[in-house]
Amino acid sequence: MSRKAGRNAEFLLSHIRYRTDVRRASAPDFRLGIFGEAFVDNVHVFGMLIRRELTTDELTKWFPTSWATELQFPWTYFGPRFDNAWTHATSGPAINLLSDEFNGSLLVEPASPDAFPLRLVHDAAFPHDDIIVADFIFHLTRVIEDYLSEPSLQQTHKQRLAA
Repeated sequence: MSRKAGRNAEFLLSHIRYRTDVRRASAPDFRLGIFGEAFVDNVHVFGMLIRRELTTDELTKWFPTSWATELQFPWTYFGPRFDNAWTHATSGPAINLLSDEFNGSLLVEPASPDAFPLRLVHDAAFPHDDIIVADFIFHLTRVIEDYLSEPSLQQTHKQRLAA
């Protein structure tokens, strides 16, 4: 094992919500999931944890028919958009592409920095990238437990950045 000091790390977090009335702050909104993005050393990781489905009660009481059909299974709706943001995020965080696109009733909040606890000890038995991804997933899972009460699904992308 070896210590790696002075690591360059940034973790961004964005909540996904459906707002039933954008004009009234007191109107109900529904938490759908989170996007997380990390830049650690020369590794870029982008992940999401999304609710599996909305309840029938939520859909019939609060969602207009068009959104109810689209968002019944938030995972299915956001999966392709997540992949698209990852593919096209060439000059900055992928989260920014999603928050630019979804800023109305369906809201992907602008990314905010979050503390990302990195392991200071590197185990030579595991590749550096895999440890970063494991730490990222662990942290994202801890954040989602505070945000969502519903079960969620997870997807993650990773790439090495040019040094």
